[in-house]
Amino acid sequence: MAAELALWYEDVMAGEERMETTLAAGLLAWHLAHGEAITAYQAAELTGLTPRGARAMLSRLSGTLPLVFVPGRGRKRGLWMVEALLECEEEGRA
Repeated sequence: MAAELALWYEDVMAGEERMETTLAAGLLAWHLAHGEAITAYQAAELTGLTPRGARAMLSRLSGTLPLVFVPGRGRKRGLWMVEALLECEEEGRA
């Protein structure tokens, strides 16, 4: 499914190096909502943003989506993922 979506975006973007902000945020949200855990570097590759820009976008998305960052070692480590939605319901956030 992710490969099909990537091909669709490739056709839609028609050679543009960087996605619109709305498309990039939507693509990252789609991957995260489907249970993927991604690094900022993977997000940058998906969207054409710089790693710093991808980290900033993931951080901003965490303001509206129940995202958590799990730190790792090294520059390219650390994963962003959706926390369990059941936990959000118990805390009254959903």
